[in-house]
Amino acid sequence: MGNDFRLKNSIVVYFLIGFGSIFALGIREIPLFDLDELYFAEITREMIRTGHYGQVTFNFEPLYEKPPFFFWLQAASMHFWGINELGARFPNLVCGLITLITVYYIGKQYKDQWFGFLWMCLYGTTFL
Repeated sequence: MGNDFRLKNSIVVYFLIGFGSIFALGIREIPLFDLDELYFAEITREMIRTGHYGQVTFNFEPLYEKPPFFFWLQAASMHFWGINELGARFPNLVCGLITLITVYYIGKQYKDQWFGFLWMCLYGTTFL
């Protein structure tokens, strides 16, 4: 049972690496085009430029309708990757992979490993 269990988990890890690679294709080459992407990237750029990480601003005026956690993640990403498309989209890639892991474990608890694996693959290959 030990080798069989390890084989199944390694398959899941390989598929997660594959999904991560697919999700990352073109992440840097395609410009930010969705209004929310542009909006969030600008908020984070202003946060980095001013150095005020406790206050969310847009056009350098306080914005109270969005909580700051995602902008902090995006700011950390932009510090690491630079203020560009990759820096703006990297937290979405990470959240997408965490979602796939969560879907796998929920399916595994609900029924069994293969159901979780199938559920993860179906979710990972859906459009959008």
